[in-house]
Amino acid sequence: MIFSTEEIKKILVDYEYDRKDIPAGWIYLGDNTVRYVLGQPVNPKQEPEQKNLLIIGVNPSTAKPKEPDNTIKRVIGISQAQGYDGWIMVNIYPQRATNPKNMTPLSETILKENIEVIRYIIEKLNIQDVWYAWGDLIDKAKKNMKDILKNNKKQIDDLLTEKGIQRYHYSTLTKKGNPRHPLMVPNDDEFYKINVSTSPNH
Repeated sequence: MIFSTEEIKKILVDYEYDRKDIPAGWIYLGDNTVRYVLGQPVNPKQEPEQKNLLIIGVNPSTAKPKEPDNTIKRVIGISQAQGYDGWIMVNIYPQRATNPKNMTPLSETILKENIEVIRYIIEKLNIQDVWYAWGDLIDKAKKNMKDILKNNKKQIDDLLTEKGIQRYHYSTLTKKGNPRHPLMVPNDDEFYKINVSTSPNH
């Protein structure tokens, strides 16, 4: 599904209120094939001392508002334990796939919208910190997807650099030098800053 600019902006106006199938407090934009964003942010205008954490994975699975999967449950737990009041999950690639190896090429329009949604979230929810959380899934992707994922990741990297946003990985890096997936980390570790200029895998 392709969403209009108005629909993308509307999610950040209405998320504090009940909507059809979406309870108050949840930010969500997606359908059964694509999910751009899922989260429970705090409003930076109403709660200036509270802060949101933006988490970036590879691609979404089945989670929806009030129906978190195991990855989202771990994201919520770690975010709260690390002192964040709100969390927002986005992805390098917005296609829903329980197994990332099943990802297929999407239209350029959808990929551009994914970046637009991330940009809008950063600006409207006062994002200062980002958790990179995709594990080795890019390296394990099918050949026809690997270049697409790397290009999307670079666009997100460039956007975060433009906005001056600090990036983190949780716990140690993988043997391949990637930020670990939320399901592959202990609960009692911590965030480590990423120096993007010297860490090409991040």
